[in-house]
Amino acid sequence: MNDNRYKVYFLGNGRIIQEPKPEHKKKIQEEVMPYMNQEYFPLHEAAYGSIEGKNTIQCALLHDGAEYILNMDIRKFYPSVNYSHIIKNIDEDKRHLMDYLLRLALIYKSENDNCLPTGAQSSPYLANLAVKDIDLKLSILAEEESVTLNSKVVYTRYLDDITFSIHGPFRRWTLKDDIKKIVEESGFRINHKKTKWMTSGSDNMNILGISNLKNLGVKIPRKFKLELKDELFFMAKNGEELNDVVNGKLAYVKFIEPSLYNKLISRYRKHFERTI
Repeated sequence: MNDNRYKVYFLGNGRIIQEPKPEHKKKIQEEVMPYMNQEYFPLHEAAYGSIEGKNTIQCALLHDGAEYILNMDIRKFYPSVNYSHIIKNIDEDKRHLMDYLLRLALIYKSENDNCLPTGAQSSPYLANLAVKDIDLKLSILAEEESVTLNSKVVYTRYLDDITFSIHGPFRRWTLKDDIKKIVEESGFRINHKKTKWMTSGSDNMNILGISNLKNLGVKIPRKFKLELKDELFFMAKNGEELNDVVNGKLAYVKFIEPSLYNKLISRYRKHFERTI
């Protein structure tokens, strides 16, 4: 069956957005979102991204001063998250509640074929819950690596973005293999094209896409800006209103570069008004 509670559309870059239709969006806001917080469903402390009281710069600062950064990406994160990934990380006494919430918050192609919608407000928090067990295992791995290297090793995860930083003169190249094994044993896959080591002082050194962290002029990388600009133009051209996913990206931009945020919003509104 097709889940007719969601509108599905395609972006120019090939990405698929599944957005709740107005009536179902209201239902998610009223019945699901009140429970998407640490009081009801606590997350691991290494988790960042779409969590109240946490932001990108706080996360990035934990890795500041590292000699080496290892960055890895969970492949097709939201489409890979299903009911079983989430429910296994929920305490027994709250599983009945979560079962009800997931009936509202997931897309169901059939009873046993479901995933997180990419454009729903509840998806980021549920995605964090789905990998809570991975956060625990990778945090333990970071502690073990600290002992092996006799250096501080820090692990964080910002949604699908896994970061390990080594604050010492040595690194273990096979660390990425250990991370891959843990992620895949939990039912997810690594996007190998985005796996990269970065070295202090190199031109490509950035943390969560933020460069110049030690300076006052923290900037968002050019590639991210261009992709978001294209995404906004495509949506405005087609008369589409901003969805939760794009609003999340804009909030990230507004936090780091308010002037860029104002320019992007102004351009979007200008193009959007021409279509109506």
